[in-house]
Amino acid sequence: LNSSGELVWSKSFPTGDGYSSEIRIGPDGNIHTFATTEENYDDFATALKYDVSGTLLWDTKYSIDGSSSGMGGRIDNNGNIYMSASEYNSVGFVKLNPSGKVIAKQTYSSDIIKNIYDYSIEGNALIIAGASYNPSQGKIISLQTEDFTENYNQSASGEKLKILTPYAITSDANSSWFSAGTKDEDTSDYYVTKLDNSGNVVWQAKDTYPGGFSGFSYLEHDGSGNVVGFYSNQKTAGEYTSSLVKYDVLGNQLYKVMLDSAGAYEARGLAIATNGEIFISGLNTKEKKMFVSKYTSTGTRTWRKFYQSPYASFPVSVPLGMKISPQGKIVILAYHRGTNNVNDLHIFQYADDGTLEWHKDVDNAAGNLVSLDGFEIESNGDIVVFGKSGGTFYVLKKYDSSGNEKWSERKILASRTDSRSMAIDDLGNVYTGFSTPSSLIIRKHDANGNFLLQKSHSFTSPGSFFYPQALVAMNNQIVVLGQHYISTTAIPFEMLLDDQLNEVSNTIQYNTEYANFTDYSVDGAGNIYELWQTPTYKGAYIYYSGVKKMALNPVGISNVELLNNIIHLYPNPAYDQLHLRTEEKGEFRIYNVRGQLVLNKQITSTHNSIDIQKIKPGLYIWRINNNQGKLIIK
Repeated sequence: LNSSGELVWSKSFPTGDGYSSEIRIGPDGNIHTFATTEENYDDFATALKYDVSGTLLWDTKYSIDGSSSGMGGRIDNNGNIYMSASEYNSVGFVKLNPSGKVIAKQTYSSDIIKNIYDYSIEGNALIIAGASYNPSQGKIISLQTEDFTENYNQSASGEKLKILTPYAITSDANSSWFSAGTKDEDTSDYYVTKLDNSGNVVWQAKDTYPGGFSGFSYLEHDGSGNVVGFYSNQKTAGEYTSSLVKYDVLGNQLYKVMLDSAGAYEARGLAIATNGEIFISGLNTKEKKMFVSKYTSTGTRTWRKFYQSPYASFPVSVPLGMKISPQGKIVILAYHRGTNNVNDLHIFQYADDGTLEWHKDVDNAAGNLVSLDGFEIESNGDIVVFGKSGGTFYVLKKYDSSGNEKWSERKILASRTDSRSMAIDDLGNVYTGFSTPSSLIIRKHDANGNFLLQKSHSFTSPGSFFYPQALVAMNNQIVVLGQHYISTTAIPFEMLLDDQLNEVSNTIQYNTEYANFTDYSVDGAGNIYELWQTPTYKGAYIYYSGVKKMALNPVGISNVELLNNIIHLYPNPAYDQLHLRTEEKGEFRIYNVRGQLVLNKQITSTHNSIDIQKIKPGLYIWRINNNQGKLIIK
């Protein structure tokens, strides 16, 4: 193109299919293109040289040992060309003179250098920056430009960064805690981090164990400022080291209980009673038995009970979720293999003394794909379970505290629609969340299992799939915490719905490169905490654990008796004009659901017209302060 952007000439590569990877201008003004081209089903790193008129002067192909991909090129002040190539287990460099003739080569195996991040010519040296494969560490290699004799080969030093994976979060009105772990070839590190109300780190505790597969998925506070964690470290296939650990308000470790030195116990559940007693569940991987244990607040085990599924050849009973009822019952949801040799979603209820009171299949289906998408225990001990056994049908079922089924729904919504999350509001209404390729779906049932309504939600985006990872019901509102996928990138979002499932607002973080939703928590003040893993690319991916705190509805949404219908506000919903008829005199205000004042008007007559054209569509709270100090909110 000329300086005005007009086409002067256009050339294509002379050899089969290919794609350009880099263009560089030589000291003589000629144009060098570095590409991967294909010939007879083999790929070649290829350099092509054109003059300023677009005439091809030469092209040179280079292959290490078979099929090679081009990794770009560099040109020195004398017009010599340095081109790089990559294959599965090796990388290579080749030097060409200005006429395209190969005059030097150098090849490295992947244990020396596998990934090339950058390279440059510095004086008489070609400096290469990359990373080796085994062990995985940064590399700097220097070659003489004359003949590619190696000047030095230096590995990166210092402490290697590890991938930090967040697992669980818990919170009270004053603090939040989250757990995380790292994976390495030989050891695993475990962390518990305490944050104050502003998100500042108060303390961080660390444990290290041999083995390379960490899992710290269970963390709960005890209501007294202490926090309890239950985690597993997989040393080898089927061999786990599991520990129960407790920290005080200052981060001091009060105790650590290792469950079994033989490495047979895998952590699968944790719950803390109001008196501080601790219950855990898990799997004995060697004997294929589920276990449930009770500990005192000081870490002394009171009892441990085992259960084995009735399928003799390969018994399976693995806890998926665990809670304590207000009546002190221990409820566990598990995937379980019965005598039919099929994995089903199964429910257990234990008494405080470890007696197994009852257990049964939640759903019995022909299929082995089992998921628990949510379960809640109500104040009277009723249990609501949401999940699936067969991978296609979902089941929503309610039991009383004796295990009797009160109501049930089992169905398929649509193709590629999957159950994801559940919440129950103060009235006992049940909300369930589903993902689809183009939207999320929320369904509402009343406390008796009657279906009330269903609505789909999405937002304008080039992506697909909306995963409602968690639902939170509070103050006549439903909060949706989720992930949305654009290509292979997961984008976090939050959505607020009213109790009729209408969208009030949504927030999506398009600037996040990738974020993996892990867990959430709600404190006693109604604040919501989200736990994420977010990588940042700086030559390599660095993984961070992120916590977000959100507060909803500082004004409050409530229905108040409207003084014998002396106040009339219509139409509702309104679009241009809002009409207010009242005998009250005073000030009329409108707030959004985040507590921000958007309009105020003095009430001077019994019939008032209010212009709302400048207010964005959404859900609002109106408030009247009359001249006698009375406050009315709706």
